[in-house]
Amino acid sequence: MNRNSSWFMASKIIGLVFGILFCITIIGAIAGVPLIIGALFFGKCQNMTNEDVLANRNTIMVWGIIFTIIMFPLGAIALVPMFNLEGQIDNFAGNTQHPKTDDSYDEKIRKVEKLHKMKADGLITEGEFEAAKEEILKGHK
Repeated sequence: MNRNSSWFMASKIIGLVFGILFCITIIGAIAGVPLIIGALFFGKCQNMTNEDVLANRNTIMVWGIIFTIIMFPLGAIALVPMFNLEGQIDNFAGNTQHPKTDDSYDEKIRKVEKLHKMKADGLITEGEFEAAKEEILKGHK
């Protein structure tokens, strides 16, 4: 079982129900048959390991998009596992380091708090504190 099993089960049930309902008419079968096929695929995804889900993410994404197009907005439920999966990709690859392009807001706050403590301890003057703080916060709006 994987972390997204319940989402895959929901996608399977929704796909089967709407696929069968669409198949009542000949024209509806054009959308109903792909929904049933996708629902069966999501049923297989329920029992996959997290690594298998990651390995099949492109196919899962395609079926999620098909569901979304045919049954918008209800079909978007099939895309939820992909958004949930994206945060796990680096963890499976063992890569938790991300290139640092700019300091995040939280990092800037930590730096300013450190400067404030240095000012309170008498290590820097008020002017030095203000100049350094302005430099840290310069790029943040």
